[in-house]
Amino acid sequence: LPIYSIAVDLINRYKASYFSENSRLSFVKGQSRIITKSLIVAHELYELTDDKIYLDKAFYFAEMNKASVLNSILNEANALIKGNVPDSLIAYEKEISGQINFLENKLPAGQIELNTTDQDLNSQLIDLYIKREKLINYFENNYRGFFRLKYGQLNINLTEIMSKLDDDEILLEYCLTDSLLYTFC
Repeated sequence: LPIYSIAVDLINRYKASYFSENSRLSFVKGQSRIITKSLIVAHELYELTDDKIYLDKAFYFAEMNKASVLNSILNEANALIKGNVPDSLIAYEKEISGQINFLENKLPAGQIELNTTDQDLNSQLIDLYIKREKLINYFENNYRGFFRLKYGQLNINLTEIMSKLDDDEILLEYCLTDSLLYTFC
């Protein structure tokens, strides 16, 4: 489970760096496989040990699996509203993202032999990736609220949610994997 947790942390760190629709969809597919395996392992550990920590982790992974795309869209909208970032920086981030998307779509998918034009495109993409990474670091250092909202991790804790429910209320949650339905009640 620690290895899966590290993988999920890496997913959380880099998911915001995929801006084109194709790369984001590809990333989400891989992300879903890793998070599903994390859910299975956490649930199996809970079944073996009856330790609530593993139940919390399983619930977290289930929620993360369902909320990944929606969460990134909501995080960006929230960040723009509450982050106090100047419009010029937001426009600059969108401009970089648009350029990256344009160039990624111009490159042939999976082509191994690169001609001079493709090498030039790759060079431009690398420059744009570096610019975007510097901008993200700038946001993190100078607009912490914006950074946390847009690039932060999904923060879900089953125990905390359960403590907020009244005695006559229950939480019913589920996650469907390829072979099993996991329910939390």
